[in-house]
Formats: sequence, structure tokens, C-alpha cells
Amino acid sequence: MEREPIECRQDFPTRGHCTILSIKDFATFDYLRGKFYKKDESNHQKIVLFLCGATAGLSSLTITTPLEFVRVRLAMEKDIFTYKNNTNAFKTIFER
Repeated sequence: MEREPIECRQDFPTRGHCTILSIKDFATFDYLRGKFYKKDESNHQKIVLFLCGATAGLSSLTITTPLEFVRVRLAMEKDIFTYKNNTNAFKTIFER
């Protein structure tokens, strides 16, 4: 089964974590679409395509939100450094 290429939006931000989020999101969507979507115009396949996109978005946010939270916490430290490094910050924050 030949898959259609995914078109990237030209106005999508391409800075740092946004790029990683979009790459992971597109890769997950492409994998799920190849696994479950069969090209026809039935409503069932439209729902399958929607669920592939929703699952890809959910998995992206589930992975990147904790990382973004730790990054912001580290950026907010000014004079008193609570965390030794990224790993220590992640461990300390999520043990509470």
C-alpha cells in the first residue's frame, strides 16, 4: 500500500521544541495511518484518520509537557540553584 506524503504547513513555528514536537507528531501519525487507514471515502475511514491524528497529538503532548515543565522550572532559577542538572530536576520535581 503506497502512502500519500504528509504536507507540512509553511506557517508552523520551527523553533526548538516545536520542531521536535511536530516531527514526532507527524511520525506517529504517519505510522498509525499506514497501519490502520485504507484509502476509501467511507465515514468509518474518516473516523479512523481522525483517531490517528488525535492519538499522535496526545502522544506528543504526553511526552513533551513534562520535559517543557522541567525546562521552565530550570529557567526560573535565578540566585538559588535547587537542581544540579536536568536529570536531578526531573527526578526531584516528579517525586513530590
